[in-house]
Amino acid sequence: MVLQSTSDILSSEPPPKEARVRPRILQVLASGPGGGGMERHFIDLCNGLSESHDVTAVCEASYQSELSSNVKFEDLGRRIGRRSPSTIFRFWRIARACQPDIIHAHSSRAAAIVNRCRWGLSAVRIATVHGQKSSHHVFRHFDGVIAVSHGVAKRIRHKNVSVIYNGIDPAAWSRIAHQMQDRPVSIPESGPIAVAIGRLVDVKGFDILIQAWQGQDGQLLIVGNGPLEDKLRTLIAKYGLSQNVRLLGFRSDIREILSTADLLVIPSRREGFGYVLAEALLARCAVVSTDVPAANEILPKQFIVPCEDVNSLQKCLVEVMARSGSELRAEFEPVWARAEQEFSLNTMIAETARFYQSLIQQRV
Repeated sequence: MVLQSTSDILSSEPPPKEARVRPRILQVLASGPGGGGMERHFIDLCNGLSESHDVTAVCEASYQSELSSNVKFEDLGRRIGRRSPSTIFRFWRIARACQPDIIHAHSSRAAAIVNRCRWGLSAVRIATVHGQKSSHHVFRHFDGVIAVSHGVAKRIRHKNVSVIYNGIDPAAWSRIAHQMQDRPVSIPESGPIAVAIGRLVDVKGFDILIQAWQGQDGQLLIVGNGPLEDKLRTLIAKYGLSQNVRLLGFRSDIREILSTADLLVIPSRREGFGYVLAEALLARCAVVSTDVPAANEILPKQFIVPCEDVNSLQKCLVEVMARSGSELRAEFEPVWARAEQEFSLNTMIAETARFYQSLIQQRV
């Protein structure tokens, strides 16, 4: 592809904004291949907004296959650097050609790229903060900031901050599981079953959970893969838990696993918003979590324990696993009802569109 010169781009005439019926949105993701919750959010948001907006997704090419046919795609390249002249010029060229009403950056890296291209573009700039950041300096030039939980929002110093929880579509979730066709999991017919789900990395705290599982009456199923798999297997053997704790690896049938479990455990050291929380609550599964957003914003206090506290987690698990199913259901019915409203994909899309409109109106 031959790049235009800066003078050629500046002299081109983009379509006039006042002639548009649908707002034009540029969604920007600066992640490489793979990804997790932020990338899932980006794909879902692009696809959902494309029903009522003209959406262009600017991201790495591996995500293109997950975008709906309504979403235009622009390749940001494989080696994406927030200070890379080639990345910055590529994005500026895309933005200048698109002339969006809104540029929406996901993460501080994407925000840094957008910041360096703000001259000559009149679009409203929005950034979503997906996790706990030590600094939010990069977002100071944005018109608005979205936080995925109240815990994340508390750290942000900006005049326009909106909390919008991540949302999921259970129907789409089930379709993906059906397409993947995992081998069935052998689940014991008796005894309580707890599940923990996520990448096998330090921040998820599965080592803490394994230690806390000592003395528990029941099975623990850990779903996910990652670099700490060998370390976790060693811990399971060290504590004599080989008959009680199983590592299942990557699974796509999460909803089915959660529907058979008595409890989901989130032992994370830190989170912005864990999708597994929404998945569990929408599957009507009880949850015990460390004191992380957004779990500490929706779960009853008796199901929250301090981060990295093995003894508190162990004690809480003993108490919760000893309760009858009817007791847990009675405590979680209000939580499940709230989750159906606040953690739905439709709610996430609608709240994001409303935030867009409010910022556009402030410009008028």
